[in-house]
Amino acid sequence: MTVTGNVIGASGRYGIWLLTGSGHVVKGNLIGVAADGTTARANGSGNICVGGSCWGASVTASNVTIGGLVAGEANTIANGPFGVRVSATTAYGVSIRGNVFRNTTIGIDLGNDGVTANDGAKGAANTGPNQGMDKPVLASAVWLGDQLQLVGYVGSAAGQTTFASATVDVYKSSNNTSGFGDGQVYLGTLTSDANGNVNGRITLPGGVTLSAGDAITATATDGSGNTSEFSANLTVTAAAAFQNGSFENGSSFPATNNFVTLQTGDTRLTGWTVTYSMVDLVGVVYYSGAFVSQGSYGVDLNGGPLQIGGVQQSFITTPGTSYTVIFDVKSGGLCGASSNQLRVTAAATTQDFTLNTTPYFLSRSVSFTATSTLSSLRFESLNGATCMGPVIDNVRVGQSAILSGTVFEDPNYGGGAGRDRATAVAGGGSARSGATVEVYDASGNFLATTTTDVNGAYAFTVIQGSTYQVRVVNSTVTSARTGYVAALLPVQTFRTQAVA
Repeated sequence: MTVTGNVIGASGRYGIWLLTGSGHVVKGNLIGVAADGTTARANGSGNICVGGSCWGASVTASNVTIGGLVAGEANTIANGPFGVRVSATTAYGVSIRGNVFRNTTIGIDLGNDGVTANDGAKGAANTGPNQGMDKPVLASAVWLGDQLQLVGYVGSAAGQTTFASATVDVYKSSNNTSGFGDGQVYLGTLTSDANGNVNGRITLPGGVTLSAGDAITATATDGSGNTSEFSANLTVTAAAAFQNGSFENGSSFPATNNFVTLQTGDTRLTGWTVTYSMVDLVGVVYYSGAFVSQGSYGVDLNGGPLQIGGVQQSFITTPGTSYTVIFDVKSGGLCGASSNQLRVTAAATTQDFTLNTTPYFLSRSVSFTATSTLSSLRFESLNGATCMGPVIDNVRVGQSAILSGTVFEDPNYGGGAGRDRATAVAGGGSARSGATVEVYDASGNFLATTTTDVNGAYAFTVIQGSTYQVRVVNSTVTSARTGYVAALLPVQTFRTQAVA
């Protein structure tokens, strides 16, 4: 049976009651409102019920489609004590997507029992209501303009493979009295990963806006069409510039001689969200300061009982602009050099780092070009669950600049201040290729190395407005002079205080 294009309101019982059968479609209807789509015409028992034991509008049949994401498919389901109730244990495969909900309490009710707690499991195939499909848990929602970055998971905890590849529909919430929805305006769809975790970006539909203080909610639908109840509402956070790269904290965290384990979805660390499993926030006094390079805290990405984890921050960027991320990182211990690994994802750029077993921090960098006004930076451990670390701290993000120069030989140098390249070359000098050049930050931390090209040129991508030191490795600079042998070392002169 197909129900479409109707105005269904002011019924003394349910608006629609699907008692039995399979393959029913309910699309493009106004249920609980008048033809204007706004004026209330409440159905006394509820709006849509699927199943044989409904109170209100109920559904009891199987493989039912209510709404959809194509224009004209959504139903308006409003002004009832509930929106859609899937009540019977034989009611399954009830797909409820893209609709406009505005009800007084619960928008979607699986089981005629109000909000159902997630239990991390699904019932047997072809059982209901909707196999007890768990709803999403939204941990973080960062918004800027038409961009919304979400982090969360489906299930009773992060990392539950039962909910792999779930379709997560996100809505602007009507903030009804249940605290779980309703989903009033459809915003977009994400898909959970192989572990049931959700981390992705939605571009808002045309004409749809969000504001500070707005709440969002979401449903999850599995591959068999079983849609969950609405998630708990989450208030969106307006995006800011990149912040708190040294992982400092508020009063809820421990003294600097201790550490605290942060679970998936924890947002108490200003600017950051734990994206999966767990991480440890470690104080500077703990373990003789081995986990901190700047400030009072660092983050061990293998948290708790050595569970691999990750952290993420979304922040304002300018599309088309290049940015550089510089961070301090070290091996946390208990792993060999080949297994202590870090993955950094900045916007669409991903780079993996293999760490050595040295007991001190090294500085590393990643560059990316922003494609949106909102970019995300994620650090995640690639270690097994037998390792500590990697440990990160002192993360810096800024617009990219090119720090460049040339290594050349001046055969007529007679001491004192060095001469510029043009003068040296005019006097028989030449560019020196193959020389090793290193760059260090203002604190003397090594960042990167390169070799000069055939023109003696080198270049590094750094953060604009910061201070750096450049070192040319003496033993790698060759000479064109007659009688030159590799054991002869050059006398170096430098242009100082150059501006990138």
